[in-house]
Parts: sequence; structure tokens; C-alpha cells
Amino acid sequence: MKIYSIFLFLIFPFIINSQTERVGINTNLPSTILHINGESDNDDHLIYARVNWSGPSDIKALEGHSVPQAGFGFGNYSTGGYKGVYGYNPGGNYTGTTYGVHGNATGTTGTRIGVYGTASGGSNNLAGKFGSGNVEIDNDFRVGTTSSSGRAHIRNTNKVFGSNATALRVESTHNGSQNTYGLLVSANNSGTGATYGVFSTVNNNASTKSAYGLYTSAVNSKDWGLYSIGRNYISGDLRINTQDDPYNGIYALIVNGRIISEEVLIQNSNSWPDYVFDESYELMPLKQLEQSIKEHHHLPNIPPASQLEKEGVPIGEIQIKMMEKIEELTLYIIQQQKEIDELKTAMNKLNSQN
Repeated sequence: MKIYSIFLFLIFPFIINSQTERVGINTNLPSTILHINGESDNDDHLIYARVNWSGPSDIKALEGHSVPQAGFGFGNYSTGGYKGVYGYNPGGNYTGTTYGVHGNATGTTGTRIGVYGTASGGSNNLAGKFGSGNVEIDNDFRVGTTSSSGRAHIRNTNKVFGSNATALRVESTHNGSQNTYGLLVSANNSGTGATYGVFSTVNNNASTKSAYGLYTSAVNSKDWGLYSIGRNYISGDLRINTQDDPYNGIYALIVNGRIISEEVLIQNSNSWPDYVFDESYELMPLKQLEQSIKEHHHLPNIPPASQLEKEGVPIGEIQIKMMEKIEELTLYIIQQQKEIDELKTAMNKLNSQN
């Protein structure tokens, strides 16, 4: 064995260790079955494998197989100062799909990862980065979670993203003639379930600040914070130009500002004051009405100005009260007209007697 090793060393610079039966190239202490050391004054590649066969076969230039038992073994382990693994596929005129790097993991149980990457220690660490070209995912996409409640599931916690609490940020900048969408969502459902273009929930129990299910901002005066076509449903109250509710949830709409409309329909469950024309309705005598006005400085059953200044004017309620006074005034006019007619008749009789 020693004579054979010396003979091979004269032809090739490698040594076969007779005790360990390991082959070393440029080393007399091979640490593996085949151990190759490069030379410090030579920049040649250590191993070059080339397939010259031109037939339609998946011939491997290099194959590594290491499965001591299930769950152990590296088919290929490499370390590089710049790139640990570099895959290049020229493709040529082949019309099918080619892969620069192809990872495949299979099994009957447990987690399988086709391609796994980690990065640490740098000023900017990226476990994975895609350069030019599109990214296509056939199945679910998950960030910060192993569970999936949709085709794309992103879970943001301080443990995953540090102090940045933004789970998803989308920026879109364009100066062309096409429409620009920061986020374009289309939801179509031909089944019996509900369909949501965007569905959001918020829970901010641990903070004293407000939580927003949807927050939009319009910078320019010609822009719209929210633009909606079709019917809109709001469960709860709607507040415009204010976040305060001094009325403890009594009103569904609170507006801090003016409202203009061509028509307003107020549906009030209170009875419209046609009861004034009922025969059982008793009008307040005019002298009593006069005394009430002198004493209170407002019509009976009409709230005073001090109350309206403090609480506002309830349009529906005031309309009913105003109609009540109009109908009462009508009855007063009818009564007075009857008295006038009676006086005219009496005067005519007196004049005819004279």
C-alpha cells in the first residue's frame, strides 16, 4: 500500500492514508474519505464536473446523497465568503420552465421546507431576496405565523418585526395616464356566503388611544378620503368633524358643522298633532294663554330658548310642536271669526231697528 501510494503521489499530488483509507489531495491528513485542499498560489476551481451528453436525459453533473436515517443528513453543505450556493441556468432555446435553484422537500409527516434561508450579523439582514422577475406562489403565503386563515396570512408582533408595528405597507407611485391603486381588491362569490372586498377588525384594549378599523387621509382639497359607489351601511353612530359624543349614544349621526340638502325626511314615531281638531281637545283660553306668555316668555308646550341653546333644536319634535300651535291658532281664528260674525249680525239688527 505504501509503495502504491508513493507511486500515485509521483503522478498525482494525493495521498491515500493506509490506516483510515482516506484520500487526500494536497494534504497528508485527510479528514474525510476524499479531502481536497486548494493551493494558496493557484486560483483554479477545486472541482469541475461537466456533462457532454446531448440527449434528452436529466443527467446530474454532481449528486450528493446523505440519509443516515430519516431526519438526518445533508445532501450538500457549502460555505462561501460571498455566496454559499449559486445556481445558474442558461435555459437556451428551451420553451419549458427552467430553474436556477430548485428545492423539493417531501415526507409523510412533520414540516417540510423546500428552500430555507437565514441571515444575521449584518447591518441589513434578508433571509430571502428576489431580484428582477415576478414572484409566483401556488399555495398559501404566510409571514410571522405557521397557521393560515387565508391565501395570504401576515401576523405582526414585536417579536417578529421589532418595534415596527406595521404588518403590511403598500406604496404605489406612478406618473402615467393609467389609474394608480395603492391596493386593488376584487372579491367575487357565486356561493351562499357573505362577500367582503375588505374586512377589518380592531382591538385596542391595552391602549388609551383610539383604534381605527379603516383610516384614510386625503392631502389635497380635490382628493377624497373615502369614495364609495353604491349603498353604504354603518352599524353604530357616524360622526363628522368630531370624535366626541356628548349625547351618550342617543344620536346615530353627529355633525360638527353645517348640513345642506334639497330634501330632509324626518320619521318621528310621535303622533302628528291632528288631535287638536278632536272635539274633546280643550283650547287654552286666550287670557290664560296671555298670562302664560307674560310669565314664561314662550308658548306653552314649546321649550324655552335657554334649553334649545344648551341642547340644540330637535327638528322632528319641534316640527310636531309647531304644527300643534298652528292648528291651535287655526281654531282660535275660527272662534274669533265666529264672534266677529255674531257681532256683525247683532249690529245689523240694531241698525235695522233704528
